[in-house]
Amino acid sequence: MRRASSRMVVVMVAACVCGAVRADQYDWTVRQDGQGPVLVVRSGRQIPRPEQARQVAAELKVATSLLDAAGLPLRVVDDADVGPEALSEASLVVLPSNPLPAPRLDGLLQTYVLKGGRVISLGGGPETHRALGLTELALRKARRDGEFASIAFADDAPQGLVGVANPAAEIHVMDATAPGVRVLAHWSSADGKRLAYPAVMATSRCVYMAAALTEHDADRKADMLLRLASLLCPPLGRRAAERLIARVPTRGAAGDDWQEAARCAAEARTRLAADDPLAAAALARQALAAADRAAAADMMPRDGEWRVAWSPGEGLPATDPAAWDRLAARLAEARFTALAIDTGNAAQVIYPSRLMAAGAAMAAIPRAGNPLDEALDAAHDHDLKLFAVRHLWHAAGDEGFTARKLAAMGLSQENRAQASIDWGCPNHRDMLAKELAVIKELVNDYNLDGFVAMAVGFGGPEACTCRRCRAQTERHFGKAIDNWPAAVFEDGPIRRHWLAMRRETTAEVMRQVAATVRGVRRRATVAVALDLADLADPDRAGLDWAAWARDGSVDLVLAIDRDVPDADLAAVVAAQVATADGKTALVPVLAPTAATGFDWAALARRIDTVRSARAAGYGLWPMADPSGRLLHLLRIGPNRPAPPPATDGSPPK
Repeated sequence: MRRASSRMVVVMVAACVCGAVRADQYDWTVRQDGQGPVLVVRSGRQIPRPEQARQVAAELKVATSLLDAAGLPLRVVDDADVGPEALSEASLVVLPSNPLPAPRLDGLLQTYVLKGGRVISLGGGPETHRALGLTELALRKARRDGEFASIAFADDAPQGLVGVANPAAEIHVMDATAPGVRVLAHWSSADGKRLAYPAVMATSRCVYMAAALTEHDADRKADMLLRLASLLCPPLGRRAAERLIARVPTRGAAGDDWQEAARCAAEARTRLAADDPLAAAALARQALAAADRAAAADMMPRDGEWRVAWSPGEGLPATDPAAWDRLAARLAEARFTALAIDTGNAAQVIYPSRLMAAGAAMAAIPRAGNPLDEALDAAHDHDLKLFAVRHLWHAAGDEGFTARKLAAMGLSQENRAQASIDWGCPNHRDMLAKELAVIKELVNDYNLDGFVAMAVGFGGPEACTCRRCRAQTERHFGKAIDNWPAAVFEDGPIRRHWLAMRRETTAEVMRQVAATVRGVRRRATVAVALDLADLADPDRAGLDWAAWARDGSVDLVLAIDRDVPDADLAAVVAAQVATADGKTALVPVLAPTAATGFDWAALARRIDTVRSARAAGYGLWPMADPSGRLLHLLRIGPNRPAPPPATDGSPPK
């Protein structure tokens, strides 16, 4: 969560910041024609708290996705790389959450504002945004679910702005009494009560939103952002409409949805010619939605494949006990076969356990209950398999489970310099015994359909050089090694024995994991999830996954192919399938959205690609789709039932 001491500020008129910085501090101008990019300034520094880092990254992704869906031309840049040149070329600056901004960003933004720059702040930023002129009074946490449920615009709000769903766990309460500030919207609770807290405020040069945007109500949010951007910089409306119209694919007239796409696109061009760019943009988005439906319906269905949805976020808990049922129902309707859920790592678990401490995510649940039981019940109620994902050796905690803590317990892996890293060593008997005990408890206490192992091997190509791994390497080599660990990083027999030791260690780990799972639940699926680098090179982390498939330790390989470029995907998946050699099911896991937003055409191509490469199905990670648009397209497209074979010799319809 962000610190309560943060001071979130909004761009004000120049008088609000006079004296803070001279207008001529930098010799540059700000363009006013709306032809430059929308500059999205992200945090370029490592955020120490993993929970906060994940939150900031997720908020950035949502922001860029919505801005892209609005048709705005984006350029995403690290705050440390922001300079006068980038700002002078920007039509608009967008500021997502940034708890650790670059020090000089403060002065740069002040000058940008004084020179006429325009800014949208999405949930604020830290103290360095004092240039924007509005003072934060408090950081207000929701006292109950649904307290801050939606953004309700005033009846007289400009640009035809309408309310959107945006559930927030906390909001920034800002001083809206400064001269030149206009409150455009207030928060509304789930029961429809309009609250006194401003949700959106504006000046002549800025818009400030009191909480980060969520993915809920995505289509209306994209429209909202375009209207707000056009309020600050009117030429952006026309530019966005032109870009959205250009995205509409041109196809034949067959099919109602293709016809709808063509009709809306034509009407959008008419409205743009009549100088109504916001209406044109809205029609273009309708055309794109119709084209997506048409393209989905054109995809060939396929039965008998794995369809694995990886749960949203990095942890299991849900504050709403009914959330799992809603998710499972939607996944079942879209004909997914399994739901995979992260349940913990070497530092913590995210469910009640007698053997390991629960992470902060569990403590943060403001209610009684067991989220894993709730997820299981929901999955099984809707005929979904539920897989528990566990990171075996990587010790990442809410507050950073450090290498020092592992070293103090004598359990850590060591790198080339023989310094501890935040990975437990699989060659430590106590570490392995502890891990197997946790797995046994998990599989015994919960009616799981499968177990997914991650972080199975070593923490990279330079681990591990600890005394236990040295002893194992010497045993493998047949004699003592004097120049340890330097010898293992030099080409020669010692390195070959070290690499073989690592592969054999992880193979034994997987055999014991499989035996532990099957010893409790004989029919449970034993799966492993592997990153692209580990799939391609078994020596990178000692992960000879093809051997695991051959010896029967693994039933399913989830290949994390999210970041493989489109041009390489077919070859990459074909190589993975060939390596699996029919001994195990190979299921590529894809990203449900592109880097800057939802792109159904791109995802559809990737699903077709992995199917053509004879993969056993596909997975999506993270499976977050509050609007329901993605799951609807999957249901009517690639996941729809295949037609029954014809009995009269004619092709199936």
